[in-house]
Amino acid sequence: MSEQLDFILAKEAELLYKRAKEFEPVGGNLKIWRGSIPGRGEYKNTNFELEIRIPDAFPKKPPTVKMITPTEHPKVDENGQVHLRILTYWRPDYHVYQVINSIKGLYARVPPKLASLLNRNLQAKKEPEHEPVSYIPSSKEEKLEREVKRLESEINSLRDGLTQRDEVVAHLRGQLDVHNVPDEGTSNLESILLPSDPIKKQIIDLESEKIAIEDLLQTLEEKFDNAEIGSGEYSRLYKKYTKNLYLINKKLEELKSS
Repeated sequence: MSEQLDFILAKEAELLYKRAKEFEPVGGNLKIWRGSIPGRGEYKNTNFELEIRIPDAFPKKPPTVKMITPTEHPKVDENGQVHLRILTYWRPDYHVYQVINSIKGLYARVPPKLASLLNRNLQAKKEPEHEPVSYIPSSKEEKLEREVKRLESEINSLRDGLTQRDEVVAHLRGQLDVHNVPDEGTSNLESILLPSDPIKKQIIDLESEKIAIEDLLQTLEEKFDNAEIGSGEYSRLYKKYTKNLYLINKKLEELKSS
């Protein structure tokens, strides 16, 4: 890799450690990151693992996102590739952590499901294949116990990763020194990566949120076309997020004209 790409990757890694702490580089390779997003509903105890690959032409070209966990979702194709507006309309001033935020926002609104084949295998011992799978809510005590176990597992995982992350951050700072990053910038890489002007920072965040909402509206239309949601629910959600999108656009107009 070129020294310029090394520096860019080091900056992206610093942002990821700050804003997407559940993601880690695979084998110390800063071009490949893996992490997971918890499911919802009947998949609340399932972690949907995904992988992000950063190309050599980054940031001119966007990263690619692929689900490691077999996943059913309107934005995930049969090969596991995740399709997001932020990737389709990529700009060089976007960052990898914003891609992760876009995925989290999308999955929060339209939760992912385990792929059908895997789901059937998991349910095989519980129900006959000819009977439809139904979700039966457990008692409050069982739900609480599962949630506590999940949180304990996440806490232990975070604790285990703290030492390794500290070592990697120290290594990254060493890389930055090697690449002659100005001393005034090494104390706060975020000031290098993001505009110092608070208005420009706000514009970037709003544009990221705008892309996420446009993604959601497209997904709603697809689900309505496929009769997966009723007209009443579709109308309610469409009006809600169309209003949010309108307010974001108005705010962006005000900020860009100021």
